[in-house]
Amino acid sequence: MLSIFWDSRGVILTDYLPKGETLNSDYYCNLLEKLHDALKKKKTLWHDQKRHPSPGRQCTCPYGPSIRCHRHRLGYELLQYPPYSPDLAPTNFFLFPEMKKPLRSRRFDDREDVIFELEQWFLSKAEDFYKEGLKQVNKCWLKCVTLQGDYMEKN
Repeated sequence: MLSIFWDSRGVILTDYLPKGETLNSDYYCNLLEKLHDALKKKKTLWHDQKRHPSPGRQCTCPYGPSIRCHRHRLGYELLQYPPYSPDLAPTNFFLFPEMKKPLRSRRFDDREDVIFELEQWFLSKAEDFYKEGLKQVNKCWLKCVTLQGDYMEKN
């Protein structure tokens, strides 16, 4: 399973759940720590915090109490979307469908080959790709709000 954190400039962090492990609250809290460290490194490269908001300060993640507490301690706000519309989460709406296109109908020998191909795909995308993706998500959200939730995106 892939957990990916990204913003308008690109991928911040990818994490592949080890085979046989379960994504539980401890694992997710550790993942939030990795994200926090990755954001600190990126922030110094990207921009002055006084002039621009920190990237990735919003996240979509599980709602368990320990995760909520950990997320709050690190200063992250939960990005809300309708509970029965996980497809409105930015990664599910934009990134995963785009990512599947070049991988469709391909066969891989093992997990490492899949991970390698995914990482190469992420690296091949220009910053505009991610920026345009978030614009599409925003457009979809606005339609959904305007239509009071009575909205379905066609694939």
